[in-house]
Amino acid sequence: MSLAFSPRFVHIARLALPATLLILIFYFTLSPSRSSSSFSLGFSSSGRRSAFISAAVQTEIDGPFDNSSLVELCASRKWTQGLIFKCEAHRGGIVEARNVMLNCLRFAIEAGATNFIIPEIATEGPSRVPFSHFFDLPYFTTTLSSSCPQMTIIPHTDDLWDKPSTSPAVPISPNHFPSTPQLPLLHNSILAKPEDWTSAFKSHLNDTHPRPPSSQLPILVNLSPPPLLQFPMSYDSPHFIANFGKLVRTNEELRTLAGAVLYAFSQTHNLNIRPYRGIERAKFYGASLSSHLRPREVSPRTLHHSRPLSVSELSHNFITSAIRFNLTTIYLSTPQPSPDSLEPLTSPDLTTLLNLTKNASLSLSTAVSLLGGPLPFLPLSSESTSTSPSDAEPTLLPSRPGAKGFESEWLKYQSLTPTQKEAIDFEVLIRGTQFGGEVSSLGWGVALRRHVIASGGAGRWRGLVAGEVGGKGVAGKGGRGGKRRGKRVVGGDPESDRAEEAQERKMAPKTRLGSKERSFRDELSVLFGAEGEGAAWELGGWP
Repeated sequence: MSLAFSPRFVHIARLALPATLLILIFYFTLSPSRSSSSFSLGFSSSGRRSAFISAAVQTEIDGPFDNSSLVELCASRKWTQGLIFKCEAHRGGIVEARNVMLNCLRFAIEAGATNFIIPEIATEGPSRVPFSHFFDLPYFTTTLSSSCPQMTIIPHTDDLWDKPSTSPAVPISPNHFPSTPQLPLLHNSILAKPEDWTSAFKSHLNDTHPRPPSSQLPILVNLSPPPLLQFPMSYDSPHFIANFGKLVRTNEELRTLAGAVLYAFSQTHNLNIRPYRGIERAKFYGASLSSHLRPREVSPRTLHHSRPLSVSELSHNFITSAIRFNLTTIYLSTPQPSPDSLEPLTSPDLTTLLNLTKNASLSLSTAVSLLGGPLPFLPLSSESTSTSPSDAEPTLLPSRPGAKGFESEWLKYQSLTPTQKEAIDFEVLIRGTQFGGEVSSLGWGVALRRHVIASGGAGRWRGLVAGEVGGKGVAGKGGRGGKRRGKRVVGGDPESDRAEEAQERKMAPKTRLGSKERSFRDELSVLFGAEGEGAAWELGGWP
């Protein structure tokens, strides 16, 4: 028996079917609960997790590396065959290690060195670890070789065993050549006239090593001490500044673990983070604390411009800023123990911050709480520490099995050194809707990386101080000359400051002093500290 439909019914059905499909498409595309992530449709739970982490690993917050200005710089320089550059191993955090590598490379390009040795990184004690311990060596090698083919990369100093002319190395401090007049410096370290550096370098090399380098008899130049903040960014074009730092990125293993932390963070607090979008609105507030010297509380004797802010002040600053931007969730970097700390950040400090956030109806998470289990933290004691097999730095090992679903990541996290853990925090913090930190290398590293976005992204960079240093820059498109002036380009607007101070009076009337002190501020980040503190990072810290 066949069914018969009237022509009117058939006509209505033909119109209804496409209309229904369009409604469904618009619903799944535009509905806030459905358009939140490309991972929410067509993926199982494990599939969403894998896609999320993959996107976090593969996505830069301001887009992929654009090598055009690096290609232009390398094409404009005069190269010297047989000139080999290397940097002495640096001891410090992840941001410092990265900046040393970039400064060393920038000096090598300026000198026209046709060979560059991948530097090692120093740890506590006499031990050293390879560059790949923290950074993506295959990516760096491939990207630099394709962008600057004039320079050949040498994996290790031991690879010069068959070139006796390179031993001993010629030690050079990039900002001071004894055989030439002292180069003018800013903040005792940064070149004030980088356009004069190459000629001064060559003059010093000729005076101390009369035989010129050649392919047959190369010369090894060792930059020692390693250059942390010495080459002024403003000598180069904004496009170069915004992209150069992307050459040195965290290695894939650490980025994958950071992606897992970000996924756990998003799931735990229902943040619906989309890692492929970089910095998103209305997600979370990132905060950084380190364990370097700081007073426990404010006292009259510590009220001078250079004192570190107390834990109490910083805690109230973070909370006030988060509330100001309507952010109810805070991601806090996990403070790592430091042998230089007279007053290291301890569990009571973190418990205080946790209680303050709860009183303000905010949530606080760290990599430890997301992978290892809920706060509060366990005390730092002899039973909860061990020595990492890769270096001599202590690593906190709370005795807990790990958060459900993240047991394997927790095991990996526990095996990391403090500097590797700092790298994971860096990767998460740069994605925060807003960021606040103290004046430290980690704080500056995160703030400067995010400043690329605050400048407009897409290869843009807005200078941090009025006036530039240097000369012609990248192929004639860089700095405009002149000296550093006191007036800041980046800062808060008065109306926002008044609103924030009103919130501070409401939240923390006893700690308003610390809330008012800012070393750096743009639309996305703030560093709490005395004005002018960290000025060398503004001029020489690569984003």
